[in-house]
Amino acid sequence: ACLRASAERITAVIPYFGYARQDRKDAGRVPITSKLVANLLTKAGADRVLCVDLHAAQIQGFFDCPVDHLYAAKTLDAYFQSLKIPQDKLVIISPDEGSIKRSLQHQENIGGALAIVDKRRYSATETKQANLIGGPIDGKVALIFDDMITTAGSIVGAANVVKSHGAAEIYIGATHAVLCGPAVSRLREAPVKEIVVTNTLPIAVEKQLPNLRQVTVAPLLGGHVDGLGRVDDRLRDREPEAGPTPALARTGAAPEPLEEERDVLRWDPDPGVTDGDRGAGERRRERDLHLPAGWRELDRVADQVAEHLAEPRRIVGLADRLRRQ
Repeated sequence: ACLRASAERITAVIPYFGYARQDRKDAGRVPITSKLVANLLTKAGADRVLCVDLHAAQIQGFFDCPVDHLYAAKTLDAYFQSLKIPQDKLVIISPDEGSIKRSLQHQENIGGALAIVDKRRYSATETKQANLIGGPIDGKVALIFDDMITTAGSIVGAANVVKSHGAAEIYIGATHAVLCGPAVSRLREAPVKEIVVTNTLPIAVEKQLPNLRQVTVAPLLGGHVDGLGRVDDRLRDREPEAGPTPALARTGAAPEPLEEERDVLRWDPDPGVTDGDRGAGERRRERDLHLPAGWRELDRVADQVAEHLAEPRRIVGLADRLRRQ
């Protein structure tokens, strides 16, 4: 609809990219749906895509247009900082080895120690957590961060491991609350004090929990969209600089045409042209007097090229003169 309405530019704001987990072939005859959705968006007319916390950052390469990948880490961290947990009591927990980089970013923003849960995946929905690397976390407050909560198997398993190692309080922070399958029942029974997620996805009433809190990413998205609009305004308001082109600036005036060019310009292919038609050319020359010198030269060259293309005999005549010389 935007494309047919002649929109100057279309930016697709997608807080949750739903097919981000299908980014590779892990078995035969399995589609890479992330690439398919990226193609659909660009073919539909999207000039830019804005996403929050993609499951894998390399999905940006699936798009044939610019992708702005935003992170909700600072939004989550701002809430946990408001709890004023003492630094010596705080431990940042990575639920698996693949989330270590994300956990390090949270540790840089909030502080505290770092620990990693050793997770073993047996299928797409079945995982097992056995060991804890780092710590100690006995008597401390644990913050477990992940990009999304789908079936809650990984995050709840990590919470159980942390609790078994003596954590006093456990908080869960995630960007996308997908909450499918047994996620709600698992989270309800988990030894967690509070679950903090963003509003990139709406949460149905039947999936609400007493200890589930949503924080908004509206300032994150709105600030970025506003920044894109300001850049567009600056580019739109920028006027071309008047004056001669660099080639003409060295001489100060347009070069005189060659003798062959004069012959071509003097040759009239149609002697029957009326004076009224010649008047249009006179009016064009009067218009050229109000243009900068560089633009007049470009306009003159463009007119000559157009005349040569319209009258091939002029080019043939010029070539004959050059051969005779």
